[in-house]
Amino acid sequence: MLFKNKIKFGRIFKKRRILLRYVEYTLIRPVDKRSFGDVYLMQKIKNQKLIKITNLTTILKLIRKKEIISRAELAKIAKLSPTTISDLTQLLLNEGVVIEIGEGTSKGGRKPILLSLNDRCGFFIGVDIAVNFLKIGIFDIELNVIQMTEKEFIKTEYTNDELSREIIDLIQELLEKSRINKKKIFGIGISVEGIIDYNKKVILSSTVYPHLRNVNLFDLIKKEFDVPVYIENGSQLAALAEKQLIKRYSSYHSVVFFEVNTGIGEGIILDDKIYNGAFGGAGEIGHITVDVNGPVCNCGNRGCLEVMANKKAIINQVQKILKFNGNTVLKQIEKQDITLKDIGDAAAEGDQVAIDIIRREAKYLAAGVLNIINTFNPEAIIIGGDIIDLGDNLIGEIKKIISNTAFAHYLNRIELVYSKLQHDVKLKGAGLLAVNMFFENPFIIFDFD
Repeated sequence: MLFKNKIKFGRIFKKRRILLRYVEYTLIRPVDKRSFGDVYLMQKIKNQKLIKITNLTTILKLIRKKEIISRAELAKIAKLSPTTISDLTQLLLNEGVVIEIGEGTSKGGRKPILLSLNDRCGFFIGVDIAVNFLKIGIFDIELNVIQMTEKEFIKTEYTNDELSREIIDLIQELLEKSRINKKKIFGIGISVEGIIDYNKKVILSSTVYPHLRNVNLFDLIKKEFDVPVYIENGSQLAALAEKQLIKRYSSYHSVVFFEVNTGIGEGIILDDKIYNGAFGGAGEIGHITVDVNGPVCNCGNRGCLEVMANKKAIINQVQKILKFNGNTVLKQIEKQDITLKDIGDAAAEGDQVAIDIIRREAKYLAAGVLNIINTFNPEAIIIGGDIIDLGDNLIGEIKKIISNTAFAHYLNRIELVYSKLQHDVKLKGAGLLAVNMFFENPFIIFDFD
């Protein structure tokens, strides 16, 4: 009796849902001339397609995560029927996204056929727009480098169209060298310095290249290659790359990348996701004030961390010292521009002037590190950019300064290290962004109707 009542009430609720939809499409939406039956059928087809897309995305992500997996394991982890798994993996095999790589170990019965990603199913472009150069790489789906190139900017200022054209020309040059058809490109990730409007896909402002404002790199590049184009702040991409590509950090949920180049910024990963803030401006740590009487920064403020401790500030400090102090190996370097590596090498040899320069830098950067610790309390703070060329003395001095503060206990819990990916970290981050977005929505490229 109870079972019959359940069936009865189930039918009533089903009829009620259909009645509500009928009311919606006949009374609330009188403009729609289609019949209720047509609309209901279209909605049902739409829902079925959405379920199919969701399941395919889940399967593809699992294959990526596990690297090698059988259909039975996919069904178990994804909680989908063997028939559904079989149908969906066959679609991926037909599109060449996945390949069968042999037999696995049997646990009774037939040996399972193992599946893996086809690393040559498509390719991804990473673009790193630095201050003085453009770096571009082609990656496969596993983020292996296929081709990479770097080109110095011949001008100090570029218009939107000129910069887009430079990027397009360099990508086409790389594609020709690697003999890859542009139809095999599945996505392009672009690393830029500055604040981004993610809805409009434009660089709103940048202290690194202040002449670029409201720059749209999206439209021309997307039109040329007809693939998804993604733009992200370079420090954020560096944090993403370190977190995802370096095994040691893969289990961490919060990582901050502290970048010191011509500009100073931070990339923030919180709860395994890039944190951009409400309006895309999170991570501008270069513009905290460390000296209220300091020089004016490009942002208009005085004594910002960026203007006091960036690459240019260090070199300027060296040049001032060398005018009055000849008792240093740096004086003997017979070239116009002393590099951070020159300073780091001199400090490693015990040169006191070089050591003092590094100590001055450490004082400012320690302020930045403490700011990160107290704001985000991450599991790891990774220092990157050209600053790593100063060597181990710098990070040792930063730790020494922090050890004399009330926050010294964090040094035993938070990893404070140099970047493992070093000078290619933002380029790899840009490529990784394009790859990640493909796995979030592979149907931008493939039509799985």
